[in-house]
Amino acid sequence: MEYYRILNLTREPFSSSPEPDFFYESRHHVECLQKLELALRLRRGLSVIIGHVGAGKTTLSRQLIRKFSSDPEVETHLMLDPHFSTEMEFLAYVAGLFGVAGDDNGSPASAWQLRERIKNYLFQQAVERGRLVVLIIDEGQKIPDFAMESLREFLNYETNEHKLLQIAIFGQDEFRENLKCHPGFADRINLTYHLGPLNYKDTCAMVHFRIQKAADENRDDVSIRFTGPALRAIFRETGGYPRRIVLLCHQVLLAMIIKNKTKVDRRLVKSVIYGMGDHSRKSPLLTPARASIAVLVVVIAGAAVFYGLYGHRFPPPGGGFLWNSRDTAAGGGAEKPGYVSQGSISLIAQGDEEEEHSFNAVEEESGISDDELSVAYAGERDATAESVIINDDDDVRTVEDTEEVVSPGHDDTVDTRQPEPPAVLGTVRVVRNQFVCRMLRDVYGSCNDRLKKAFSEVNPQIENLDRVLEGQLVTMPALPDSRSDVYQNGGWISVGEELSLDDAYKRRRMYGRSASASELRILPYWTEEEGLRFSVIFNKRYDDSEAARKALGKLSPEKAAEAKVVDTWTENAVFFGNW
Repeated sequence: MEYYRILNLTREPFSSSPEPDFFYESRHHVECLQKLELALRLRRGLSVIIGHVGAGKTTLSRQLIRKFSSDPEVETHLMLDPHFSTEMEFLAYVAGLFGVAGDDNGSPASAWQLRERIKNYLFQQAVERGRLVVLIIDEGQKIPDFAMESLREFLNYETNEHKLLQIAIFGQDEFRENLKCHPGFADRINLTYHLGPLNYKDTCAMVHFRIQKAADENRDDVSIRFTGPALRAIFRETGGYPRRIVLLCHQVLLAMIIKNKTKVDRRLVKSVIYGMGDHSRKSPLLTPARASIAVLVVVIAGAAVFYGLYGHRFPPPGGGFLWNSRDTAAGGGAEKPGYVSQGSISLIAQGDEEEEHSFNAVEEESGISDDELSVAYAGERDATAESVIINDDDDVRTVEDTEEVVSPGHDDTVDTRQPEPPAVLGTVRVVRNQFVCRMLRDVYGSCNDRLKKAFSEVNPQIENLDRVLEGQLVTMPALPDSRSDVYQNGGWISVGEELSLDDAYKRRRMYGRSASASELRILPYWTEEEGLRFSVIFNKRYDDSEAARKALGKLSPEKAAEAKVVDTWTENAVFFGNW
């Protein structure tokens, strides 16, 4: 059944196939495509595009072939799956792509003969005819070692001016490890580009763009509406990866038809996410029972400060995310009728009840220019600037759904006396490429079963420690180290001190711009007078202050600018770590 015709569409808007017509030109994808095309046309040899699963690598490779197809001086060859059992299989396949696999008598060729045929073909096409020969390899992480060596030999075929064969490899993140094992091949890379996920603005625009592409230009009765909280939920669930966005939106449209709805709201998206089988996170919808518990959480959180649980934010009952109040922008103002063009997708703000709002008030308060609000994508028809609201650092500001559970309002940086050490160190928001074990090592220097168990106990909403998502708030357990003499009798190099765990992580990341973040650790310590403090220090304990000063003197001026030696701590301080 062609379900999309029920929605007055001519094509399926969220097909899983890499259709070039549905290629959304985000800034990163366009930049990658332009750099790649330039490197290939300049005949620089090897280009590598690396990205996470579903980042759009395959779609990008098809788009590259499409761009070259109109140029008679360029011939492209696509290798979909580079996994081969033997070198002969690989060479025969490449020779087959070039049309030189067999000879006149039909006898099997040796590896040497196949290489010679390939070399002669490339010389004939690239030198004698002046053509650009491009070999595009998808799923590059599957390339075996012997094939990597053969590709290196192909790159040795060159004139004084340029390479005879241009190779573009699209691979997943693990392809980086393969390159480390083949330094001779990696040294020949001319262009390396990491293809990341879309931000919230591009996620909204991609959904809009695909529906517009699937609509009939001669009809004006297409009105598929996604509310603002619905798009926010889609972005959170998919992480901005195009393949996940397409898969989720396809299921959402089907659910909208089945439930006879006229718009996609947050509740519908959440029900689809749950129905797709990912139950590792509980549904964060605010049921009456959870509302009562949320009120109780606020009361407990207020009492927690009095009883010394400094820096701890209680996770919302049932799991899900805790979002700071800064994630919610105040919308309002008079309604602006008719701002959504016919035949387009509209974003609906959701307050006490879902209704359409004008975003003028938010634009005026945020001071965002019209240029920053524009949603740029190829093939857009009648797009509304009100659809997306962003700030300079892509931190999204939307009129949030009132069903969201907001963290109890207290200040992590309050300086208060605490009669006893805290039960937790505080909360920290997970950033990209940050995992539970890495976070535990940043504080405790290891990630053993004892630490994992303690982490799970203070984060009951996380059922799988391997599935902590970017943007989620997690609580760090407080495990005191009984060996206080290890800290009091040593020398340390500190780059600063903070009052909250989250601020300590931020300082560590900021300092990591001039020094590798892996060189730094966070040393939490507690005193009855000052409460909990977090010192960001170099990941090395020196025997005394003199040794620490010598090490400090060897640092580069950029690294040493904010660093200082610490050799004394407050008496009776309690330290949390494992040195």
